[in-house]
Amino acid sequence: MAQAAPERATIDSLSSVLDRDDLPSALSLLARAHIRADSANKDPSLRIELGWALLRVGKLLHSPDTLLASADEFYHAIERARHWPYGWYGLGQADIALALLHARVRSSAHQPAGAAWIQTAGIAFSNALKADSTYRPAALALAEATLANNFDPQTTKAVALLKPLLGPNATDAEPFLLLGQLQRRLDSLPEALAAFRSYLRCGGDSGIGYLEMARTEFGLHDVAVAESLYYTGAAATRTMQA
Repeated sequence: MAQAAPERATIDSLSSVLDRDDLPSALSLLARAHIRADSANKDPSLRIELGWALLRVGKLLHSPDTLLASADEFYHAIERARHWPYGWYGLGQADIALALLHARVRSSAHQPAGAAWIQTAGIAFSNALKADSTYRPAALALAEATLANNFDPQTTKAVALLKPLLGPNATDAEPFLLLGQLQRRLDSLPEALAAFRSYLRCGGDSGIGYLEMARTEFGLHDVAVAESLYYTGAAATRTMQA
């Protein structure tokens, strides 16, 4: 069953709201989320709310056990609504948090034996995009996880899943930056340059954009152009810092 727009907006807002909370506020929200989830155990929206609350507290306390509980709640939501992207996206974020803590991998229904947290995070983000190919947070998270963790098997998939966000009328700079970095990893250097130009066109940080273009031009062995772009980017960075 498809979600109504207000319900989608409410679920999407949970992660951003919780990320701004300090520990006392996060614990208070967690208590309320527990009560709400217990009162309507089969409602996937409430399992997702509880998952985000546990994730925030787990991050603040650096607690693997709390993060594992968060992952379990997101998986419970997935079991109730596999066609929603939200449970998959939350599960991926819980796995990322566990990876950052270097938590010991524990096999479960959503964590196959022998798989690293970062691997299952990539799978979860991909599944979120299978459920909804336009779900921007999952596409960006997959791209970021792939770049940050050198998750090479996911690079081609991440490019394919990120591109639908980048139509001719796109105005958001961040996806273009991620796309350029992924394309460069694949040695698709002309495509990477085009993405970095679009990043700048959409108002991206000029220091970052020109320096990324310089790195790419070095890969194309156009040293003169690369050096010019490097100095332009360095000057822009100094100007921003002044």
